[in-house]
Amino acid sequence: MSESLRSAIEKGYDIQAEIVPNMVNFDAIPFANGDASSLLTIGNLLQVKGYNYLLEAFAKCLKESRLNLSIIGDGIEKERLATLSKELGIENRINFIGALSPKKLREEIHKYGIFISSSLYETFGVALVEALGAGMPAVATKCGGPEDIITSKNGRLAETANAESLSNEILYVYRNYKGFDRKSIRQDAIDRFGKETCIQKMKQIIDGLN
Repeated sequence: MSESLRSAIEKGYDIQAEIVPNMVNFDAIPFANGDASSLLTIGNLLQVKGYNYLLEAFAKCLKESRLNLSIIGDGIEKERLATLSKELGIENRINFIGALSPKKLREEIHKYGIFISSSLYETFGVALVEALGAGMPAVATKCGGPEDIITSKNGRLAETANAESLSNEILYVYRNYKGFDRKSIRQDAIDRFGKETCIQKMKQIIDGLN
């Protein structure tokens, strides 16, 4: 759960809610060894993921840098996004990988350097946290969940549904890539979203009910 979801629940049901982050198993996530030119995003190819804005932002980035973007996931927007990539003239820099099993995903994720989340709305952001757990700095939109996840030390926040803002933040992380401590990014993700932290938080809530 994120702060935005907690607030919505409290407002909608007139109750007091506690935030317990989604539990992530970081033991299964290898440390990423890609470079700053290799971008990754993961998610179902749906309109809510904002991939049209990401492709437009990526096209803007290519005017100033030579990057590659891989998209892991499948869905009803795939054909439209493939057409948009051709219209933008970036189809040779985009790799639509499709859906992967958890095992294949773990084998793939370590190849990249920067993670992008362009969602229009997220209650949390499991893929984003997993990418941070792999040591990747990230760019995410201010769509609910990421505001509780992204800090100045692990990435940048962009405006939602705004290709210009997303492009600017991607380029910022790309240009300042060496300034991000990737081992610290991984450890911070474990400290905040690992199973021990989540279990301890749930114990505190249960103890408070007694």
